[in-house]
Amino acid sequence: MGKRPVRPRILMLWSAQRDPKLWGTPNTPSNMFWGGAELVALGYEIDSIYPRAREKGVGRILQRLLGSRVLYLLSLAEFAGRIRFGTTVLYTYVQNWALIIAILKWSGLIRTPSFLSLLGADVDFNRLNQDRLYFMYWKLIITQMDRVHLISRHELQKWTSIYYEHREKFVFHPTGVDSKLYAELTANDTTANDTYEAADFDTVAVGNDPMRDWNLAFSLPDQGVSALILTQNSQVKSLYDAKYKDKVQSLKLLFNLTLADSAAQMKRAPCILLATQQNERFSGSTTVGVAACLGVPLVLDESYDLAAYGLVPGENCEHFERGNPESAAAAIYRIVRNRDYARKLSKNIHALADPLSMTRYGQFIEEQLLQIIGPRLGTEAL
Repeated sequence: MGKRPVRPRILMLWSAQRDPKLWGTPNTPSNMFWGGAELVALGYEIDSIYPRAREKGVGRILQRLLGSRVLYLLSLAEFAGRIRFGTTVLYTYVQNWALIIAILKWSGLIRTPSFLSLLGADVDFNRLNQDRLYFMYWKLIITQMDRVHLISRHELQKWTSIYYEHREKFVFHPTGVDSKLYAELTANDTTANDTYEAADFDTVAVGNDPMRDWNLAFSLPDQGVSALILTQNSQVKSLYDAKYKDKVQSLKLLFNLTLADSAAQMKRAPCILLATQQNERFSGSTTVGVAACLGVPLVLDESYDLAAYGLVPGENCEHFERGNPESAAAAIYRIVRNRDYARKLSKNIHALADPLSMTRYGQFIEEQLLQIIGPRLGTEAL
C-alpha cells in the first residue's frame, strides 16, 4: 500500500470586518479572502474564526466599553477548541490575531506554525526606531511568527533592516486579484478602451484608502484633465460634495458602485490614476492588479514598487512626480493624445494579469505554509 503526504488543516483567523461566509457569492472577488478560496480549490481543509459582534449579554457590554478589539478576546474559547482538534497551521492577516498568537506561543500554550500576511498594516517605521515599547511589541509578533508576508519590497527592506536577526522570516509576494471574475464582469462590454469613444473622462481614480492623494485627483480639472472618481470612502464623498459637486463639470464622483459597474467604468477609461500621499505603507496594489486584468494603462507616482509589480514606465504604465498635479496631467495626456502608445501600454499591462492573479497568490501561500510546516506533516495510507 502506498503513502501520500497529509494535507495540512488550516485555521484562518479573520478580521471583524470580513465575513468568510461570503465565499462564492456572486460578484465577490476571491482576493477579499487572501488566498483562502484558492487553498480550498487546491484541496485544503480550512476552518475559520470570525470575531462576531455580540448582540446581548456581557459580550455586548464589553464591546460597547472596549470597542471591536474585545471581539478577538471573546473568540479565544473557539480558537482553543479549533487548536485542540487537528489544526496544522495558523494563517492570519489581522494584527490583533497576530498578537494573540504571539502571546500564546511565547507563553508555551501553543506551538502551532503560524503565517502572518501584513497586508497594509498601519505600521510607523520611524516609531519602530524610536519607541522601545513599540519596537518590543512588534518584535514579540515577529519572533513568534514562522513567516511574515509583505506586499511591498520597500516594506520588506524596512522590516528586515529593523529586525535583521529575523530577516529570513520575511517574504515578498504581490497581492493577487480575481482575474477570472473581472474578465467575466466585463466580457459583454463591447466598448474598446483603445478607441475611447465611450470614455467621458480622461482618467479614473479608484479606491477607498485615505492615504490616496484625493486632493491631487480633485485638482486635475485645473490642469485641463477631466476625471471620474470611484470610491466607497464617505469622507472622500463629503469632500467632493462640499467643494466640487455641481461646480466643476469635468469632475464627477460615483459612490458605492457595484463591482460590476466599477469594472465597467474602469475598462472604458483611457487610463487609471493612482496617486498617494507621503507614507511608508504600500497603497493601491489591488488597483494595479485590476488594471492588469482589464488591460487599462496606469498612471502612478513614484511611491509604488514599480519593478516588484512588473511595472515599467513607458512600457505598461506612465509615471509622475508624487504630489505634482502638472506632472500627473502631463502623464495622462501622453496616453490620451497618442492612441498607438495607449494601445501598447494596454497590451503590455494586460500581460501582468496572470502574475498578479489570485491563482498565483494562492500557489504562493500554499508554498509558504508547506515550508513552515515542514517535517510536521506525516503520511497516510492510500
